[in-house]
Amino acid sequence: MPDKSDSSRAPALPLLAYRDEAFLDGDAARPLRILAEYLQPFEVFRRQRVQETIVFFGSARITEEGPFGRYYARLANWPAS
Repeated sequence: MPDKSDSSRAPALPLLAYRDEAFLDGDAARPLRILAEYLQPFEVFRRQRVQETIVFFGSARITEEGPFGRYYARLANWPAS
């Protein structure tokens, strides 16, 4: 059984950044998370052989008080019954 107090052992290597969940969940890695959200669909499209897409940009953060508040009531009741 090896002696755990043996000082001749190699020091432990630091955790790789892409495996460090605490780092990846932090503010410093936000650009990486955004990039991953961009790259992951491309990989799925490549595997599925999707060559053309239509992209819609928008936000789910529309509020009555926001710049698009005038549309809020119409969207809140959409589709009209």
